[in-house]
Amino acid sequence: MNRLMSFGSRLRWARERLKLGQGEVATACGWRSQSRVSNYERDVREPTFADVRRLAQAVQVNPEWLINGTGLAVELELPSDHALELTAAITTPSRKAPVEGTAQGDEGGTWVTLERSAGQNDGWIDVPSSDPNAYALRIRGDAMSPTIRDGWFIVLEPGHSAMPGEFVLVTTQDGHSMVRELLFERANTIALASINETQPRITLPQQEIHTMHYVGFIVPPSKHRR
Repeated sequence: MNRLMSFGSRLRWARERLKLGQGEVATACGWRSQSRVSNYERDVREPTFADVRRLAQAVQVNPEWLINGTGLAVELELPSDHALELTAAITTPSRKAPVEGTAQGDEGGTWVTLERSAGQNDGWIDVPSSDPNAYALRIRGDAMSPTIRDGWFIVLEPGHSAMPGEFVLVTTQDGHSMVRELLFERANTIALASINETQPRITLPQQEIHTMHYVGFIVPPSKHRR
């Protein structure tokens, strides 16, 4: 039964079992923001061994069960009706998100240079996205490491609204772009935080924003298809 669930579904069940918020789990793991917990629960990041151990301790479950669903989570098994509910929630059909170019971060980690593929076929990323306009960009450089590594991909979902704590690709009216964590969005301003925590918070007027696309998935190179 547990094998039918994803890592993110097991993590969410374990967190909700203790009535913990994502922010509380993040704090227990020593992370600044809840976004990492959110990304793990939505299965948009592949967990590292170190993070699995931190999460398992925070939500009080067996690390082996959390990572692959084997063995017991805790003393009581997951109720079958809850398992079926979560399984149904993660059956979004796979979509081919075309790779439309690369994003190269600058040395200061402030801006990224977008290089479009000019119509050439650079393959795609299979993702469980409901956005028909989803597309992918290959990340170059270490400006967003270790969260987004050199050679990995981000999948953007223009039709999906971002919530505070989630990652976005923002392009300004003058053509500059940046991948940032959304802190808040108000009528006149938007606040963004550096992904790797090396840069100060940026606050921009809404009229300077051309587009803001939600980063739905962070994907390793092994998921790239041609």
